[in-house]
Amino acid sequence: MKKIILFMLLVLSIGINAQKYVPFPTENAAWNVRYISIWNTPPIDTTLLKYSLQGDTVINNIQYKKICRNIGTYEQPKYIWVGGLREQDKKIYYLGGNYNAFVSGQFYGQENLLYDFTKKVGDTVRINFYSYYKILSIDSVKIGSEYRKRYKITGGYMHNPDYIIEGIGSVLEGLLGRITEIPTCGDCYQDWEFVCFSQNDESVYKNPAYVDCNSTQKWSEKKYLADDACWTYFEGVYRYQTYLNGDTILNGKTYKKVFNRLSDIEGFRSFPNNIVQGYVGAIRESSGKVFANIDNQNQQFGEFLLYDFTVNKGDTIHRALNNGSELSVTRVVYQIDTIVLLNGEKRKKIFNNYTNPWFEGMGSPDGLLWPAYPLTTSMDGPPILMCFKQNGTELYKNTQYCPNGDCCDLLAGVPETKADLKRSILLPNPTRDVAMLEFTNTETPCNSVEIADVLGKRVKTITVTNSSEYKLDLTDYAAGIYYVLVKYKDRTESHKIIKM
Repeated sequence: MKKIILFMLLVLSIGINAQKYVPFPTENAAWNVRYISIWNTPPIDTTLLKYSLQGDTVINNIQYKKICRNIGTYEQPKYIWVGGLREQDKKIYYLGGNYNAFVSGQFYGQENLLYDFTKKVGDTVRINFYSYYKILSIDSVKIGSEYRKRYKITGGYMHNPDYIIEGIGSVLEGLLGRITEIPTCGDCYQDWEFVCFSQNDESVYKNPAYVDCNSTQKWSEKKYLADDACWTYFEGVYRYQTYLNGDTILNGKTYKKVFNRLSDIEGFRSFPNNIVQGYVGAIRESSGKVFANIDNQNQQFGEFLLYDFTVNKGDTIHRALNNGSELSVTRVVYQIDTIVLLNGEKRKKIFNNYTNPWFEGMGSPDGLLWPAYPLTTSMDGPPILMCFKQNGTELYKNTQYCPNGDCCDLLAGVPETKADLKRSILLPNPTRDVAMLEFTNTETPCNSVEIADVLGKRVKTITVTNSSEYKLDLTDYAAGIYYVLVKYKDRTESHKIIKM
């Protein structure tokens, strides 16, 4: 047994040591770092420090790559020179100042050994007279399609162990975290956190704690699961809604309860037996990940990862259920794009090789809980996400199916108003061309009339000025079933009419 273990350790050691060294970049590289400070009392002040390589420079007859910081915007950058970076024999040297020096305009002439990738476990790297770090362990991490060495280090100004990666540097405290002095004043606090490293304007490695490369916002600070979040889907002759309502505690963790409701758009088909209305499970979010605990017809799956919005391009997503069902299929992220919501907010659109793309904070257009709890039946095909609404505001709308109106309402699910409660009469029904809408209660005038097709799409909105009747001309409409919604100040009543 000991021989087997020693052999495995030897193979692993050979694999790490024989791994191709990844040098530091020489151009088109950028490091984003979150600078955090508190002076006397909160609130916390955060700044995104954007460092990048901007050509060459010679200092003391030695050639360096210029490190600059962008104090402008991405569209209109304004660079200030903060120091030089060079590599020699797998050692990275830095000549320049720390963050405080950048602000005051001072510049230090002492070169620092920023990183040393020749050292082994247990070695100490002396950065300068004041600072050092010690290597605790060495392993590999996959970045894109290649593996790079990763060093776990401690010492110096570090509050906790840090990691440095070949060709990137520190992935916890940032590129220059090893030589940035922490003030010793009693009432202030400063810290640096790595956010992202990119080359050629593409993210290479991102701190998974952060929302994106160009933001100081952490996933732990970003919440999506509001009580009134609602997803509206259309599939076949059905309209579905999945919505959140209230909290529940399962195994000591707090979740948002998930409910389903649906309607028969055409009014004559029975609901499928495998679709449950009412409570179907619960979800919770933590640091950009959404976990679900689903009760699918008394099948207790337990908690599993439903979505991970922290992934990068090339990452593999594992969504396995305890019972090894369909969620065990792995997904590989091959593209990350941006979707602009109706309120102007930008969110990620994550493409994988197995399903439709995920929308950050919204989930899959195939259903919030898909595939653990599918909305569809096999004969009717996949659903279509028509609308997403949260905090009383439409954030997403499929314009093909919702060109007008508030599509987040379960329009087709509103039952036809009972005859004895109606304030209007619609005759003749069916009709070939014209129907007359007569108002029986003129004391409460009608504000508007809307016509919707069988899919629930509003095809026309009419402002009504006559308090006694309105002529509804359906001559140019295709034959089929339509809904006429009569809107008053205090209520909405509906009629179903057949156009022959």
